[in-house]
Amino acid sequence: MAARVNISEAFEGLLGDERYKVMFGGRGSAKSWTVADILTVIKGTERPRRILCCREVQKSIRDSVHALLRDRIRHHGLDEYGNGFYRITDRGIRGRNGTEFIYAGLKHNPEGVKSTEGIDIAWVEEAETVSDKSLDILTPTVRKPGSQIWLTFNPRYKTDAVWQRFVKRPPPDGRAWIQKVTFEDNPWFPDVLRAEMEDDKATDYEKYLHKWLGELQSYAEGSIYAVQIKRAREEGRILPRIPVVTTTPVHTAWDLGRNDHTAIWFFQHVGPMIRLVDYYQNRMQEPEHYWQVLQGRGYNYGEHLLPHDGGHVKMGMGNRSLIQQFRELGMKNVRRVPRTPEVIVGINRTRQLWSVLQIAEEQCEDGMDCLIEYAFKYDDLRGTHLMQPLHNWASNGADALRMIAEGYDWNAPAPEISDRRKRVIREKLGSKTDAHIV
Repeated sequence: MAARVNISEAFEGLLGDERYKVMFGGRGSAKSWTVADILTVIKGTERPRRILCCREVQKSIRDSVHALLRDRIRHHGLDEYGNGFYRITDRGIRGRNGTEFIYAGLKHNPEGVKSTEGIDIAWVEEAETVSDKSLDILTPTVRKPGSQIWLTFNPRYKTDAVWQRFVKRPPPDGRAWIQKVTFEDNPWFPDVLRAEMEDDKATDYEKYLHKWLGELQSYAEGSIYAVQIKRAREEGRILPRIPVVTTTPVHTAWDLGRNDHTAIWFFQHVGPMIRLVDYYQNRMQEPEHYWQVLQGRGYNYGEHLLPHDGGHVKMGMGNRSLIQQFRELGMKNVRRVPRTPEVIVGINRTRQLWSVLQIAEEQCEDGMDCLIEYAFKYDDLRGTHLMQPLHNWASNGADALRMIAEGYDWNAPAPEISDRRKRVIREKLGSKTDAHIV
């Protein structure tokens, strides 16, 4: 072919044979342009290929990369006005050697994706939004010998499926080429973007790190507890680990679910502080499972704070409430927290609780992820966030924390334990724990 593609050194791995090609980073890195150039000028012309271009949500071809591919084909003179290699229509792109570009949305057309045959390369654009379920559908669909899956994205949260699968825990045995790219890897970075980048760097360095250097986002858009989390970090109240005080009761606060997660915070009241010392979540489990988890922790338990629906949710067999089932299993001091009429009232109460929170980040990693990504709903029509939380996976851990704010007297002084009671607890626990005693 007469066309020539200039590729920066950072993208040379795209020409290799690995099953997965993963490119992530910041704005202005030329990820999408480079992929479009390689797919159209190199891959699509060297032999017939079927190339699937997909996103998580793609309601029409206008939501796809069709326009980008068309523009790059025209730039290189491969369209009907050039050498005529590609025929471009409103529905797709076809090469005269049989190469075909097709488009699909993963979320709303899973059956259509499953039925797509003979895919040589699948390019997933904006892969940060793709769910685990969609990846589970796409991966076995692209099964032709030598086929590849290319993913391009700007990192968002560490809990995103693409980050977990391809960056935090990359596929083994050299099956993936994974490359972080930024504007520094783009020799053709335009001056207009450079001016915008320099402005962000000078005025909002955290934004600069995320937007331009591809660092993970610190908080969700519309984060409900971002201010409180930032202040807790600045004041040194978020620590790697916090030892459990063996002579002080460990209380639990719950959010109940079955299809959703059941979330449990383990906390202690020590002096004026509420210490979040442990966290657990799971789904599709019976009450016996969670009771075994509590017993396995070996803590000296105090109160167990369950939300209002604990009085009527039936997770197990029989016409018994969840609270009844837990009591029958042996759980003592189970208390049902009354429902707050307005959730924003509970959120504001929880924001007040943050002033006395200490958090063991390593022991509560999943719970901290929930608190970081707990966010208000966004109104697309108004272009603003509503005073109503988004219900997603993060809301379970956040709702469980709200049970402490609404159901525990955290403003009162921590109860004192007599020396005799301390001796009894020491004898009972023996060598089960390495926690310290005060």
